[in-house]
Amino acid sequence: MENAEKEQKKALKEAVSGLKTATEYDTSAVKKALQQLWIDPHGNPSDVKKHGDFLAEHGFGELAVKMKLWYNRQGVFRNQEIWECCDSLLSIIRSCTDRSETFCLKLGEEGYFTLIVADLNHVTYREQYLSSEHVGTVICSNVCALYNCSRLDKLKQKMHDADVVKTMGFYVGSDHKAYKILAVLILAFIMTEKENEQLAAADDIVVGMVAWMKEAVDSASRRVFDGIGWYDAIEIITGLAHLSTNEANKTKIMEADPIPTLRKTIANDQSEDEQIQTIKIVANLAFDKEARVRLRADEELMSQINRLAGGSTFKLANAAKSALWIINDRTEQAVARAEKTAPGKGNGHLMISYNWEDQKTLLKVCEQLKAAGYTVWMDVECRAAPWRPWPRQWKTPPLCSCVHPRSTRTATTAESRRSMPSNCRRPSFR
Repeated sequence: MENAEKEQKKALKEAVSGLKTATEYDTSAVKKALQQLWIDPHGNPSDVKKHGDFLAEHGFGELAVKMKLWYNRQGVFRNQEIWECCDSLLSIIRSCTDRSETFCLKLGEEGYFTLIVADLNHVTYREQYLSSEHVGTVICSNVCALYNCSRLDKLKQKMHDADVVKTMGFYVGSDHKAYKILAVLILAFIMTEKENEQLAAADDIVVGMVAWMKEAVDSASRRVFDGIGWYDAIEIITGLAHLSTNEANKTKIMEADPIPTLRKTIANDQSEDEQIQTIKIVANLAFDKEARVRLRADEELMSQINRLAGGSTFKLANAAKSALWIINDRTEQAVARAEKTAPGKGNGHLMISYNWEDQKTLLKVCEQLKAAGYTVWMDVECRAAPWRPWPRQWKTPPLCSCVHPRSTRTATTAESRRSMPSNCRRPSFR
C-alpha cells in the first residue's frame, strides 16, 4: 500500500513537471498528463483532499493560471485538442477545490478568480451556457470551483477584488434553478454580514434550498445532486445559515416548513458541524417574532436544543445557549429592563460584555438599547486599542454592564478582574 502511494505521487510529480516544461498545452503529452492529474470528486473525500494538497504544494496553482491563459488566447473551442485539454484542466480544478483548502488558497493567491470572472462575464458564454453543451461545461466548472472556494473566509477579500459579487448578480437571475441557488450561496458566503442583510433571495431559491437540505439530511450519503453537482448536507445548511441573517429570507425559510429537518439535524449527534450550523439557522430565524413563536412551540426542537445546551461539548453548548437566549426573548427582556428607567436623567452609560461567538446577538441588543436613547459601548468600537473597562471619554464608570451569560465563562485573570469596576465584575442583568 505504501509503495503504491509512493508510485502514485511520483507519477503525479512527473506529470506536473512535464506540464511545467511544455510551451503548448494541446499536445497528446499534455492531454495524458492532465488525465493522470484528474481525480474523481465523488471518491473518498480524504483521498481527494490529499490529491489537491499535493498538486497545490507542487506548483499546480501557478501552472493552472498559465495554462488557462494560453487556452483563452488560442480560443477554448478552436479545435477538439484544445477543448479536450482545457476541459480536463477545468475538471481537475473543480474536483480539487471541492475538498482541498490548500488548493483553493493557492488558486486565490495566483489570481485564478480573475480568470473565472472573465469566463462568467463572457457575452457569448452568457448567451449560450444553457443551450450549448461545451459552453455550459465551462460555466458549470467555473461556478462550481468558485462556490467551492467561496466557503473559505480567507478568500473573501480576493473574491471581492475579482468583482465576484457583481458577476454573480447575472446568475442569480438564471433560468436554471441550480445556477440561481449556487450564485446566491456564493454571495451569501463572501458578502459581509451587513451586505448579507441586503441579500433577499427569490422565493424559489429559498424553497429549493430548504428542499435540498431535507433531501441531503434524509439521504444515507447526506448528499444531494442539484443537476450540476453533488453537495453535502453541511454545505447547504451553512448556506442557509448565512441567508437566514436577512429579514426577508427568515419569512421565506419559515414558509418552506424547515422545522422538521432542523429538528432532525440537531438530533443527529454524528456531525457536530451540522448541529452548530443548524442551531445558527434557528437562532437567526428566532429574531423574527412569528418565527420565534413557532420555534418555541415545537417541543421536540426545544428539547433537543436544551439537551445540547447542557452538554459537555463547549462550542456546541455555547451555540445552543445563544439560540435559547434569543428564542426565549432574553434579548427583548434585557432591553425592557433597561428601559424601565427613562434615559437622560443621570443614568450614565451602558457597557456590553460578551463572548465573541455571540457578537451578532449582542450587536442587536446594542442597537435596540441605542434606539431606546442610551449611550452604549461595545469593544467593537475600539478594536485597535488595548482592552479597558470603558472608553476614555467617559468620565465615570458605566452605570450598568450588560453581560451575556456565556461571557461569564470566559477566562479572566484575577488582575484584570480587579481593574474592572464592581458593576462589570457582576452582571447587572441577564
